[in-house]
Amino acid sequence: MDTTVKQAGAIVVRTIDSSTEVLLILSKRKPQRRIFPKGHIEIGESAEEAAHRELMEEAGIKGEQIGCAGEIHYTYDGKAYDVVYYVYTYQYNVSSGEEGRDPAWYHPLEAYELLPSDELRELFRGVIENKNFFA
Repeated sequence: MDTTVKQAGAIVVRTIDSSTEVLLILSKRKPQRRIFPKGHIEIGESAEEAAHRELMEEAGIKGEQIGCAGEIHYTYDGKAYDVVYYVYTYQYNVSSGEEGRDPAWYHPLEAYELLPSDELRELFRGVIENKNFFA
């Protein structure tokens, strides 16, 4: 039986006055860290639906999915996790987020430096370098 926890996340980009920004939220487990919104894929839910739901719940943001960034694998407290990330363009805020995760916008290079793992930074580097995601 596969005990790997399946999750989905959202990498959201926006451009304001020709300056690109990336959304990060506070980690639930380690609130001093900034991460992309992510969470468990519910039964009967696709990864894409889960990423969209998590974006709304954790950041209070509506975005338009523009592609898949890829997947990372990690272990935390003895559990294995597979997280697939989708890239979104920011549309609008629907709330401040239901979970108090302090959504904030960062320059892509600052966001890169804030990410807590090499694997997540490598995934995000691919997003930064993809001209389809950053116009």
